[in-house]
Amino acid sequence: MARYTKAIDDPTTMLFVEEHPSDVKCGNCNEIMYYQIYYKDKKTFDFLVCKKCNTFLQRIIDED
Repeated sequence: MARYTKAIDDPTTMLFVEEHPSDVKCGNCNEIMYYQIYYKDKKTFDFLVCKKCNTFLQRIIDED
């Protein structure tokens, strides 16, 4: 199961890959958030980003 939480990894140290608008709105400013994908050390990292608030939420996958 996947969930989004405050960013654990720093996206400024990663290579930006792509971005897509989401249906999710920011809890602070109510603007549309964007899915952003980054790459580092042969891994991809997914974030939900509010460009207005500069908020990054990282997707974490919980393994059962």
